[in-house]
Amino acid sequence: MLNPLSQLKPVNDLTVMVRDQGQFCEIACRIARDAAKVYYCSAREGEFPTMADMMVGYGMEGLEVVDSIWPYVDRCDLFVYPDLYYGYEQDYLRSLGKPVWGAGMGEDLELDRILLKQILKSKGMPVNDFEVVVGMEKLRAFLKANEDVYVKMSKFRGSFESLHSKTYKEIAPALDEFAHELGAFQQIAEFICEAPIPDAAEIGYDGYTVDGQFPKSTLAGIEIKDRAYVGAIKSYASLPSQIKDTNAALVDSFKQTMYRGPFSTEVRVPKDKNPYLIDFTARYPSPPNQLQQEMFSNFTEILWEGANGRLVDPVPAAKFGALCIITSDFATKNWQPVEFPKELRGHIKLNNPVKIKDTYYVVPQPVELCQIGAVSGWGATMEEAIDQCKEIAGKVSGYGICIPTEAFDDAKEEIEKSKAMGVSVL
Repeated sequence: MLNPLSQLKPVNDLTVMVRDQGQFCEIACRIARDAAKVYYCSAREGEFPTMADMMVGYGMEGLEVVDSIWPYVDRCDLFVYPDLYYGYEQDYLRSLGKPVWGAGMGEDLELDRILLKQILKSKGMPVNDFEVVVGMEKLRAFLKANEDVYVKMSKFRGSFESLHSKTYKEIAPALDEFAHELGAFQQIAEFICEAPIPDAAEIGYDGYTVDGQFPKSTLAGIEIKDRAYVGAIKSYASLPSQIKDTNAALVDSFKQTMYRGPFSTEVRVPKDKNPYLIDFTARYPSPPNQLQQEMFSNFTEILWEGANGRLVDPVPAAKFGALCIITSDFATKNWQPVEFPKELRGHIKLNNPVKIKDTYYVVPQPVELCQIGAVSGWGATMEEAIDQCKEIAGKVSGYGICIPTEAFDDAKEEIEKSKAMGVSVL
């Protein structure tokens, strides 16, 4: 670990490598506003690579797109991993003495759901009832015998999407589709079947850790799934005990894996006030990473110092933030042009973007997601942040684009629900 008294290179003199698969290109663009040089690698190698596989990030502000990190290892001061599946790579770079911002092998907290439950149990944390079922045939039998079940899979996010089985009859068509996609693997696929946690408020932590340490303040808020987010800069001490207790249960794992990076938790709190961690995200959460990039004015410093083992608190640019997801069904299979006034650039964050001849495009990807970016606003009050977000959303255009600003009404209802249950993060 770096001597806490030693001097680090200033941020504006850094050469940085950002490695992901296109989803967090905007993280690289944000770093490029501060650093001297930013390489960006989102290449997905394969036998027959396409331009879309190798060139996400092309033309984006401040980035040099490369197809491998390895020719640049000796040139880079900092390596940033906003996403999953690069744990071994991060550990190897750290073994070379390279500062790395990322989860490292701490990514298993997300990718191995059973491991996470075992860790929580070992720390005396509550875990909802679950059963591991191997094979689609046994899964069908289990769901026929049990109603109201949440079905999840570890590691292979692209093979099976988490689903809620209210009844087998209702879910059977989706199982047929998954079985077809899994092919012969359906015989060996491992499913985690979880009991629901009803009548609960859902809260969580969207922040970062450096070897099990947490910053004194963070952006805390409420998400309306795949639609919107509202949050505020809050002191860590003021967060609900359920969030802090959950984080504390993971400290040893953070230390053991040299976890220096972002993470997010989804914690359900029923009437008994016990915290049930139902999902852990070992990457930048989306949302609200798009807000964090702008509301943490020292964003790049947090990454640089943290990668060197030194925890830095965020310096807020505003008190409240609001975010709305940009969606387009057209973009699941087609190149999606996105138009907006240049002066709003910092408020618009795109997934898998390129910029060609002054036009921004979202590049279609193998996983056909309709969520293509986010619009953000911030201000001194929540109303100001929401109003700004709505105003900017009205200036974003493109064929098939939808920005569901009406979701802010649902967010306000969730805020009131969490307040009534005494676990509000706002």
